[in-house]
Amino acid sequence: MTRNMQNNDEQTPWSLKNILLNEVVLLCVFVVTVAGILWFSNNYFVITRHDAPSILKYSMITVFLLAFIAQLDNSNCK
Repeated sequence: MTRNMQNNDEQTPWSLKNILLNEVVLLCVFVVTVAGILWFSNNYFVITRHDAPSILKYSMITVFLLAFIAQLDNSNCK
């Protein structure tokens, strides 16, 4: 019975291990990207009211790219 359940778990693409691995990878990419944006903004221009919209624009582009990657990843699991 246990062996049969393990075989079924390996065949299903939505196993908990795959989901957690995908979430951890996306979280790491998100953290690295946000840290890179903050590092870039602190080193190359002073954050003022004039520069804030550009930082917001970069962060929104990053969020949309991550959502697009997650959508591609989810479509591959079907």
